[in-house]
Amino acid sequence: MIKYVYVAGPLTKGDVGANIREAMHVAAFLLKEGFSPFLPHASFFWDMVEPAQYERWLAYDFAWIERCDALLRLPGESPGGDREVEHAKEHGVIVFGSANTHVSDALRALLDGRTKETHAEAYKRAVESEMVQQNAVLEWVSDALDGNDVSDFAESYPIVYHARAAGLLAKRAPELREQALAYRKALLASNAQRRALLAKEH
Repeated sequence: MIKYVYVAGPLTKGDVGANIREAMHVAAFLLKEGFSPFLPHASFFWDMVEPAQYERWLAYDFAWIERCDALLRLPGESPGGDREVEHAKEHGVIVFGSANTHVSDALRALLDGRTKETHAEAYKRAVESEMVQQNAVLEWVSDALDGNDVSDFAESYPIVYHARAAGLLAKRAPELREQALAYRKALLASNAQRRALLAKEH
């Protein structure tokens, strides 16, 4: 679900005051709707007190974009906003709106898509899936070392997982260390041989 939203759009192009006011209105609306917006336009006032180079501010903005779930692009010309959109896309941050999209349409799209799976959520799900798979392989290796028939399971998982799990088993079960490491070595050798055969075929 989308929670943290980066608001990108014109700042120094055109009427600076109007640009900041528009961005603040949008951020206030997002806040009322339950989002937590990040407003880079506020750095305009920060820069008045502690000036910094343009690229320094942009790097600061990029860092926040990477921590947000979505980016809302306000309409209007903004080279910095365009770069922020590209940075968001490169880091899996969902983008709503564009330089040519009316702000109301961009907001509507954001509200309609607020339940979308974020990049962070997708990553967490992938990691959890990986852990489930590795735990299953660990059980398989344990069974294999006990001499059980695991031919069906062997077809379901890449050999590299078998080797990794055997290494884990060697650490978790000291009494099986020698046997597990020998099994891991055999698996890796088999995998290397398979790769060599595939290379010859191609």
